[in-house]
Amino acid sequence: MHQPPSFTTVDGPAFLTARWYQPLDVKIICRVRANFSDIPLGRFPKSTNPRTGKEYYEVDFTLQARFQGGEITWRLLYQGQEWGSTTVSYDE
Repeated sequence: MHQPPSFTTVDGPAFLTARWYQPLDVKIICRVRANFSDIPLGRFPKSTNPRTGKEYYEVDFTLQARFQGGEITWRLLYQGQEWGSTTVSYDE
């Protein structure tokens, strides 16, 4: 059964990692870390958690992978523009 991605904060509020729960025949080959700190905070819409009353920012982004010559390059896209940076670690 597929579950939606879950996001956790790593090294402060600007770094997020996504964890997907996949069927057994799908293998994780790498982990991509995206740095959102270059995007002005005012560009993110604010929401409020109805249970706690705490405000948080919503980030709707695209992580684009390009496969070429045996390599994968990644781009962080927000509102159609490339922002921030990504780092990749490959599983063995």
